[in-house]
Order: sequence, then C-alpha cells, then structure tokens
Amino acid sequence: MKRLILTAALSALLGSVVLPDRAAAQSAPAPLSIPVNLEGPLFELRTEHFTVLAPAHARSAAERVLRAAERTRDAVARLVGHAPPHTYLLVDNETDAFNGFAVPGPDPSVRIFASFPLPYQIGQNWPDLDDSLVSHELAHVAHLTEQNGFQRWVRSLIGRVPLPGFTGARMTPAWLLEGLGVWVESQAETGVLGRVQDPYTRLIRERAALEGHFPSLEEVSIGPFEPFPYGSARYVYGGGFVDYLARRYGSEVIARLLRVYNDAPVIEPFETSWRRMTGHDLEADWAAFRAEETVRARAAAPAPHSVADTRGSYLAPAFDGRRLAWWGGARLQVGVWDGRQLTQRRSFALERRPASVAWQGERLLYTRLRPGVQGAVYDVYTLEGGRERRLTDRARARLVAATRDAAWYVRDDGDTSGIYTLGGQEVWRAPEGAHILSLDAREGALLSTLWLPGGQHALLLHLPGRTLRLEAPDDVLEARFTPQGELTYTSARTGVPLSYRWGETEPLATVGGGEFGARAAGGWRASLNLRGDGFAPVIVPHSARPVPLRGRDWDPPAREAALPPAEWRPYRPSPQPWGLAPISPAGVGLSFYGGDPAQLRNYALSAYVAGEGLNASFSVRERLGRGRDLTVYAAGYGRGLPRYGYLGARLDLLLDTPLEVPLEVTPSLRWDGRHLYPGLRVGLDDLGRDDWGYVVGGWSLFVSAGTRGIGWEGVGSARGFTLGLASGPAGTSAELNYLRSFPVGLRYGDGLLSLERVSLVPALGVRPTGDAYASLAVSLDGMANYLQPIRAGARLELRGSGFGVNLFSSIPLPAASDLRQP
Repeated sequence: MKRLILTAALSALLGSVVLPDRAAAQSAPAPLSIPVNLEGPLFELRTEHFTVLAPAHARSAAERVLRAAERTRDAVARLVGHAPPHTYLLVDNETDAFNGFAVPGPDPSVRIFASFPLPYQIGQNWPDLDDSLVSHELAHVAHLTEQNGFQRWVRSLIGRVPLPGFTGARMTPAWLLEGLGVWVESQAETGVLGRVQDPYTRLIRERAALEGHFPSLEEVSIGPFEPFPYGSARYVYGGGFVDYLARRYGSEVIARLLRVYNDAPVIEPFETSWRRMTGHDLEADWAAFRAEETVRARAAAPAPHSVADTRGSYLAPAFDGRRLAWWGGARLQVGVWDGRQLTQRRSFALERRPASVAWQGERLLYTRLRPGVQGAVYDVYTLEGGRERRLTDRARARLVAATRDAAWYVRDDGDTSGIYTLGGQEVWRAPEGAHILSLDAREGALLSTLWLPGGQHALLLHLPGRTLRLEAPDDVLEARFTPQGELTYTSARTGVPLSYRWGETEPLATVGGGEFGARAAGGWRASLNLRGDGFAPVIVPHSARPVPLRGRDWDPPAREAALPPAEWRPYRPSPQPWGLAPISPAGVGLSFYGGDPAQLRNYALSAYVAGEGLNASFSVRERLGRGRDLTVYAAGYGRGLPRYGYLGARLDLLLDTPLEVPLEVTPSLRWDGRHLYPGLRVGLDDLGRDDWGYVVGGWSLFVSAGTRGIGWEGVGSARGFTLGLASGPAGTSAELNYLRSFPVGLRYGDGLLSLERVSLVPALGVRPTGDAYASLAVSLDGMANYLQPIRAGARLELRGSGFGVNLFSSIPLPAASDLRQP
C-alpha cells in the first residue's frame, strides 16, 4: 500500500513515521505505524540504559546484543557528544540479513537483524560483529535525539511524535548521517575495527578516485545514488570523509559540528554551518579527501584486463576451467572460456542477486534470498531451461559447494553455523560463536574457512569422520580447491584482497583492485577485480603446484559461558501516549497517537474537518503475529456529531505463496447503526516503485467482494509502460501510461533542497462511464532536507467535455513492510 511520511525527512534505513494514504472522510482511520515492530509473544531484558525485546527463539541473540550495547554506549556518547536515552533494542534472527536501523522516537528504538554477514558485506576480521552493528545504530540514536531549546519546547507541547528538526535533531546530509555511524563503529574507543579501515571499503574509494568515478559532495548528500556502490555510497564515502575531517581538525570537531548545525537559528545547508564553525570550505575539504584517496590508489599495481564489460556487485565466480558464472549488469552471467575470450555468453534475470554460486557438473547451483512472511532467508536454486527451480525449503542456505555427484550448503541462523547436504543432513557443525565464511568441495573432502570470536580465522579440511585445521594466516577469507589438488585462498594482509597458494607467503599476483573470490582450474584462474564502477571478471593463466595438505585434528577453542545480562521475562505491551500530529485521515485536523515500543498495540484518535463538517475517528490495531493484524475502528461525521457514524473491524493477513509474493487477504466488517457491510479483498502486489513513488515494474492483482458486488483491479508495468485495468459493479476502466524522466540535478547548497529530475507521464484511458480521456502529467521530482523525496506538478486532461488541470504534490516513502526487509 502506498504511504506518506509524516516527517520532513527520515531515511528508510533510519526508520520513518508512515501514515495511510489520504482517503475519503468515511475511510477507516489507521494508527501511526513505525517500522520497528516485532511479532509477539515477546520477552524482554531490561537494564538502566536499554530494554531488549525479542521472541523466545532469539534469546541468545538478544543477550549478545544487550552486552554489545552496554559495552559501546559510553564510547558512542563521547564521540557523538550526546548520550543515547533509554533505548529499545528489537532483536530477531529470522531474516538472513545482517543489518539494523534506528528510529529516534516516539520510543528511541533500534531494530537488529542478528544474523551473520556475507563475505565482504562487512569486515569479517572484526573482533565482534555485534559491537560494530550496535555502536553504529546507537550513534544514530544519540545524534537524532539531541534537542535544542526550541525542539524541547515543541516536544513539551505536542509530545513524542518524531518530527526531525522540531522534536529532535535536524537531518544532516546522507554522507554525514551514515558516515557518522561508520566513523563511530571504527574508533578504538568502541573496540571495533569498522568500515573506515576495512580493505574492501577503502578499495572502493581508491578505485573510484583513480578511474574518475568519485562522486561529488552533493551526490552523496542526498538520498538516492544510482552508480556503484549504489545505496552503500553514503556509508563508503561518508565514513571515509568523516574520518578525514576528524583526522584533519580533531575528533572533537564532529560532536561540535552536529551541535552547531542543529542550533542554527534557521535551517541552512550543512556546508554553511561548517564554514561558520571552522572558517573552511567543505567542498575544498571534499576535494582534498578525494586527492588523498587518489594518491593512495596511484601507488597500487595496475588493474588486469577484464574479460567482460559488465559490472556488478560482489559474487564469488564459479569457474571450472571452461565455464564462468558471475554477476554483472544486474543479471547472472554465464560464458565459455576458450583461452582467449568468453564465448557463448548468456544472461539470466533472477528474482534477487545470488550470494553464492557453484557448478555441479553441467548444472549451476546458487543461493539467494527468498522472501517470506516470517522473514527473508537463503535457499538453494538451480536454472532449468532458463527458469529458476528451488531445491531447498527455508534452509537458510547461505553458501553452496558441489562436486559432480553431490552438493552441500552452509546453514547459518546467526547463532549456529554448519555444513549440510542438499537433502538437509548435517555434516559438521561449527562450535558456538563461530561462523563459516566459505565452503568448497572435492571428491572425499570439504574445505571451509571459519570466523572465530575475536576476529581470527581458521582453515579447516573436512574428511570422512575427521576435521583437520590447516596451518594458515589468521585472516584467510575464502579458500578453494583446484582440480590438481592444490589449495588457494584469499587474504587482505597487504591491504588488498589477493590470492595465495597454501604453504606460500607471496601472493600469486599483485594487481590493483585485488583478486576477489579467485578460483583456479584447467590452467586458468578466474576472479573479480574491483573497478571504480563495480566488480569485473578477470581470467589469467595459473600454474598449478600441488602441495600435500598437512594439518592437525581440529580442537575447537573453549568458550566461557556468559552470564545472562538481565532477567529474561515475558513482555506485556502497555500502550503509552505519544502525542499530537497535524495529520488526519482526510481534510484538515489533528491526530493523537499512542502505542507500545514493540508496536504490538497502537491507537489513533483524530478530529478533522472534511465532507459535511466535523469528523472524528478512533482506531486500535493489534498485531496478532505471523502476518496478522487486527484493526477495530469507530467514526462519526456530519455537521453535528454524531449525526452519522459507523463501527468497523478489519483483519489484515499475509500468506506465503510459491510466487514469493505474499497473498494479502483482508476481510472486513462495518456497521452504520442500521446495516452490516461485510467485505473481502484478496490479492498479490509485486509492483516496484522508485524513490518518488512511480511504478517502475512488476504487477499486482486484487479481487474485492462486498454488498455491492464483486470487482477486480490489476496493474502491470515494464519498460516504462504501465497498464491498469479495473472492473466492478460501476463498470470497467483502463489506463495506459508511460514514464519518462529527464535528469536535472539543480541543488541548493550541498543538497539541502534539490530538483533531481523532471518526469513526463502521458496517458490514455477509459472511465467506467465509457468516457475516454488523454492526459499529460508534468512532475518536478526533488529532495527536501537531503533525504526526503518530494514531487509536485500539474496534470492536463483532455476529454469529450473539454479539458481540466489538476495540481498535485506528494511525499512518497516505501511502506513499512519494505523497511523491515533490509
């Protein structure tokens, strides 16, 4: 469902206050929804500074997160210059995505997806991954909950409804918002080796600077960033730039800067506050930062020749000496290597980018996220006739390896990690707290690398009935067999991920941009090389020199049992008042909101003027769990309340389907004092939308039934064209439109307010009455307060009776369900 954001700006990863679409005066009101909710029943751990909420199965993860929060809180407060208030940490491990996001209010909260990261998603050589994730999100809470005198006064009047700049700190440019978190997670005070020092993150900046792909300060100040590294740009460049400023001007300048910007008497570009505080030009500092990265990049070795012009995100390639599979151009690419070039190139559009890929004879296996009502998890897939076929069922299969006759996968739920056959039989389980980083297979043996608490790595050889630890450096990332029996692995000991042969200390080659995920076979070695615009496949000659593998029996290190950080007890939702907001279901009015920190029980009370006069509504929503929400509401409207009124209830259900699109089922019941109106709406929604809310692909289909009859509506979108059809008791309607956008890039200051593009949407349609029309919408699409998409424009319509002009504006944001899946 399309939604509107209440605030002036809150990025999706930081959470947002979202409200239902503006509807008719008689529509059902809805409580305010903040996308940090967990599904009950829940338990809690409570200390002076934090309350952790988690389901029963996530107790271990909840305790880990609480320990990390207590360890890093004081350091976060010193670095940001403001201590986080009592914060709710909502933890679950049912989604295979190591991520989190923070919401500054009404109850300061951090949503934690407590899984283990994929290779190069984040630094696996860090001593504690929970510390890195939690300290990053606590930095957001500390930053966004600081208030000046005006903001405290507004909060005392309207309550805790989050309005950045009014009840909390002003929003900063995207590079500083996320760069602050990356910088905090990377400081020695937090005890974490964060992304500022991580070789992969640093290498992205260096290659971009060397090859002319380094973004401008304005480009990383606003929300959307389309080139590589896509949405990670604000983290990669922001973390590096904040670190540069702290090194040049002193670490204390960051906390001072946040306060000066927030205390400015009027909203001003961030660069203005920087110049006012330091006397320096922020653009000049950005240029110096870029120059520093360029100098470092020029000292590196030259990059090798790429065998394909496609670029993409990281996916360790599958290579058997002849066939190569990799990710490029947002598609799975496959080609045949003839010793000089790739031939017989094919590409496949998948539902989502794979996390791992391997050849099993002539069959290509891969793992990718599979969305579901209970969370997105990894499963193993293959391609048959160019179509995907799933081989496991919610197996949490992150990595896959295969020989000609068998296949295995790594299952990791954030607490435990193990190797399983494709049929689900456990082969080996890692000790508590350890996680498998890579997996490879040959006849009679498996090879894995293991992350151990403290950030050290182990290289393991799994034989029937026996596991050996091979002598190897502590920073081994990915290890691979070759058909000749030698072992190669990736290490970033020189600051760049390079390939090594087991038993040797020198890399197989020293190349700028590194050798990621290298695999040797048939006299060749295939890898990915990081360029300024993404990863490129590379194939170079490889001379095999097999060395007998030697090791000792694996003796897992002992780990002391940690004491529970707090009492584990059932959580009982107790809704508390949040406050007022100038928002209503329709017309002009106010709404009063309340709820509990876990969003299990919310309510809304609204009064507004619309339609025939004064309107009032009240609603309560109860989250029942497993994709079920119950909303009960009442409303009165008319010139004198309660001239008219109604009571109603709606049950929202989400059900998993084989299409990997949830089935939405919404039975409802409404009573107006005389008649009972039952209703049912069932459908699937797989539409994709861009930052400004335009439909840019996918489809949806819904069927509705009620006392007036049965109707349906469907939308399909591809290549800029969108066709909508609807039919019901009133007749049939249709519209075909085409979206064409033209980049503009006009920005005020460093991106505080910008016009990013102009969009034209011509359309042809027929209304249920049979009247045909043609229209043209012209929209100005921009960003406000750095991070909030806005659009405004006019729509000219020609019809049989003449023409009309409508003005429109909107502030779109992804629905809460989108924000819950990072």
